[in-house]
Order: sequence, then C-alpha cells, then structure tokens
Amino acid sequence: MSKKLKVESSTRRVEPKRRLSRWEREKKRRRILEIVILVVIVGVVAAGIIVAYDHYIKPWHQPIVKVNDRVFDMNYFVKMLRLWGGGQDPIQSAQSVVEVIQYHELMRQAARKFDIEKVSDDEIEKQIRSSLGFDPGKESEKAFNQRVEETLKEIGLSRADFEEMFIEPIVLEGKLREYMGFQKYPQDETLQHVRVQAMLLGTEEEAWEARERWEGYWLIRILEERGEGDEKEMHVEAILLDSEEKAGEVADEFDGENFAQLAEEYSLHSASRENGGDMDWLSVKDVESRFGADALELELNTLSEPIYEDISKQSGYWLIEVLAREDRTLSKEHRDLLSSEAFYDWREEEEKKAEEEGRIKSYLDYEKIFWALEHV
Repeated sequence: MSKKLKVESSTRRVEPKRRLSRWEREKKRRRILEIVILVVIVGVVAAGIIVAYDHYIKPWHQPIVKVNDRVFDMNYFVKMLRLWGGGQDPIQSAQSVVEVIQYHELMRQAARKFDIEKVSDDEIEKQIRSSLGFDPGKESEKAFNQRVEETLKEIGLSRADFEEMFIEPIVLEGKLREYMGFQKYPQDETLQHVRVQAMLLGTEEEAWEARERWEGYWLIRILEERGEGDEKEMHVEAILLDSEEKAGEVADEFDGENFAQLAEEYSLHSASRENGGDMDWLSVKDVESRFGADALELELNTLSEPIYEDISKQSGYWLIEVLAREDRTLSKEHRDLLSSEAFYDWREEEEKKAEEEGRIKSYLDYEKIFWALEHV
C-alpha cells in the first residue's frame, strides 16, 4: 500500500513593512540630494580640469623638436625664443631657435659620447661674468648679481634656464673645440708650417695679369657724370701700367684723342683693354674705392696723374707665393685656429648625418609658431 507524504504547511506570519517616519524620509531625501550635488560638482570640476588642461597646460607640452631620444616641448621653445629670438623676422626667428636647440643637444650628446667632463659651476660662473661684462673695478659682485637677476626677470627666464640655454653651450663648445683639435693635432706633433705672401684680385683675368707684378698704376679720365648724391655715377676710361715710370711714359704719349689706342697697346687690365680702356659707368663708391678720393675731383676729360693701386686690396682671386717651409710644433694661436676648423667640420658632418638618419625631427608648424609668439 502506497504511503502518502505528509506535508506540513508553514504557518509563519508575514510582518507588514514598517513605514519610515517623516524624519527618516527627509534624511533619505537629503542624502540622495547630496549625492546628486556631489556628482554634479565632480562633473563640473572634471570638465573644468579638462578644458583648463586643453587650453593652459597641454599646449606647453606640445613637442617641438626631437634630437635622438630627447624631446623638447613648447615650454622650452618659448624660453629659447625669449633668449635667442629677438630682432628677426618671427618665422625665421622660430626656425633659427629650433636649429639652436638641435645644435646644443647634439653637443651635449657628443660630450657624453667622448667622455668630456661636465661643465662645472665654476666654469659657468666664469662664463656668466665674461658674457655679461663683469668688471670688478667698476661693479661689485652684489651689484652684478642684481643686474643679472633684473635682466633675466625682464625676459622671463630663471637663472637656471639662462645657464642651461646660453652659458653651458658656450662652455661646452669650447671643450668640444679643444677636444677635436687635440684629436686631429696631438700636443707634441710637429706640422709643416708655410710662410706665404699673397694678393687678392677681382677677376680671374686680372689675377693672371697680376701674376708677374705686385703693384700697378692707373691713368684715368672721367668722360661723363650722371645722377646725384649716392646715386651718382661716372663714365670712366682707364689704363693700368706696371710701374709709375711706365705710366709717366704713356701719359706723355697721350695727345687728347688717342686714349683708346694707348689702352689697347699698353693696359694690363684685360677687362677694359679690348674696349679701349672704357670701364663703363661706375658708382661714386666704386670710383673712390678703386682710384681714391682724388679721382672724384677730376675735371671731365682730363687725364689723371699716375694713381698707385695695391692689388692685394682687391677681392676675388688669390695669388700666393710660398717663401719658406719648416716643421715645428703648433703655437696656441695656430692650434686654436685648427681646432676651430676641426670642430666646424665635425659639426657640419654631425648635423648632416643626424638629419639623414632621422635622428633630428622638427614638429614646428605655423600654428605652433604663432601660439609661441603670443606667449613669449
């Protein structure tokens, strides 16, 4: 016989939910309102922070230039503009400052690569005094430091900024220059020294003509004049001779009408000889520079006295004579000169190499330039 399961029904009594008192309901509403207000405040503050960051903080951290692994931001760029960017076209000034930043950082990284000792505080202080003209006989140290601080305050830089962006690179360049010089020209090594004398000519033709002589004498006459003041020009005829004696002989042959014939026969100045000595219209400045101030006072169509010219004053082509050669150690002056040449060769090669390898990158554009100029 099957058994029936006996289920006893539960007789528990369900208590009715207690109603909150008025005071409790008010307290709950205040708590909800406080939470809502807090959320709104947090949202407003967060939005304000985002807006402030986008408008007042983020722009200062925009990248401007990268040199290897170091990135320089807008803050650094603006400070450099304050220091280096005055007195130029704004666009050119901004681009020049980027190049200065690149150059300075390449020097810093090269110094680490070559194990060149860091710039010391004493070296920085010495360079500050040199750069800003400290004269202990005319100014006390206190007055000098006050002048430095006032100057930096005017351009919106701290002393640390000034030292990093201006003073340290000067000292570091000197160290690199010296290092390059000693690497290429060791201290005790003897080098061949050459003693020369030289002259510099205006054209290649004149250089060939002057090869056999070191000085010359001109016979000139002014045919016409035009213009006034700085715009004044003179139509000049000229014959160049190799000696004062020869110039006198040719002057004696001049009969007032045979200037072109004499020029074609005797002049050593090939550029005008084929034109019968006609040098065309020259400015007053050119006439004075070449023939002297007295030439400006010549009466028209009057032959001048022989005018001496030191050909080495001209510019263009060098004629050089080697007088002696000898081996000796470098003097300080020669070493400084050669060290500078070695440094500039390294700088040019390093900058070119860095650009080709993409180790230098500029993020500068017109928008950033104009933003920066508004905050200089």
